[in-house]
Amino acid sequence: MSTAEKFTSERLSECVWRLKDAYGVAMYLVEGTERACLIDTGYGIKGLREYVESLTDKPLFVLLTHGHVDHAFGAAEFEEVHMSHADLPEFAAQSDAAWRANFIKVAFSKKGSFEMNEPYAGEFIDVADGETFLASDVPAILDYTRTVYYIDNYQAARILPGEVHFFDLNGDEISLSPVTISWEPKAAEKNGYEHFMM
Repeated sequence: MSTAEKFTSERLSECVWRLKDAYGVAMYLVEGTERACLIDTGYGIKGLREYVESLTDKPLFVLLTHGHVDHAFGAAEFEEVHMSHADLPEFAAQSDAAWRANFIKVAFSKKGSFEMNEPYAGEFIDVADGETFLASDVPAILDYTRTVYYIDNYQAARILPGEVHFFDLNGDEISLSPVTISWEPKAAEKNGYEHFMM
């Protein structure tokens, strides 16, 4: 099966692509002047790197927003992978082959099966204190900050040390207001269920 049958992409701006794997999980490729960053790697369907390299010729690194099976398990195809070490226990728990197979079978039984990567076995580069966090959902970063910006579809962020700028897809800078999160991480837990999705 070709990578084009496993992955699709939509160019959102000159330097940003939204990729989706065959299960519908979104990832983002952001191309800078010297390197390209892949944000999240989906369930681990083999061929992701080959597909990404068809979009950019820049050296790649990966930024995982957290260690869940639908975000982190394509990382094995890449050498430089960044993820907060606070997510290592969750990543380890979901690395069990039987757990992953059962999850995908239950969640996607009607979408077919694909050859999957083994979990990433390299060393994760930690996200250090004082950095700005990028996450797909608020609970992933509540242990580190209570101030968040919500970015809508067709908006982008440029993150610099100590500052962040927001843009629409025309490249025009826009203003977004920060939101202070008052609820506790416990409110977003699975309450005994095996998965967030049922």
